[in-house]
Amino acid sequence: MLKRFVRADQGTAAIEFAIVGNVFMMFLVAIAYFGIMMWDESSLDWAVQKGARMAALDKTVTQSQIATAVNGYLTSIGMSNATVSYSVAASNGVNVATISANLTKAYSVPFFSNLNLTFSSSAAVPQS
Repeated sequence: MLKRFVRADQGTAAIEFAIVGNVFMMFLVAIAYFGIMMWDESSLDWAVQKGARMAALDKTVTQSQIATAVNGYLTSIGMSNATVSYSVAASNGVNVATISANLTKAYSVPFFSNLNLTFSSSAAVPQS
């Protein structure tokens, strides 16, 4: 009876899947969350580039107009507002506008504790 039990291999695939399946599912969830985080980072970059285009085309643009444009784009795609800063400084006789933004976002990742990440982006463009 014991020899037959030791040699029996029915159900081994189910046991192997029970061991490996959990790790595989965790990797799938991690890949999905990493993709979401990369999308959030690129969305912030796009919003800052939008503000930089405004500053490059219009010398009279203000801090509040830049912040409204950046946060308006972020709001339109379902993200929270970012902290936006805008400054203009002369470099070699050319005015250079610098726009930067910081965005803190919380992620609730299964199997892990909550993650609070701060994304930042900046752009500098000459003003003509």
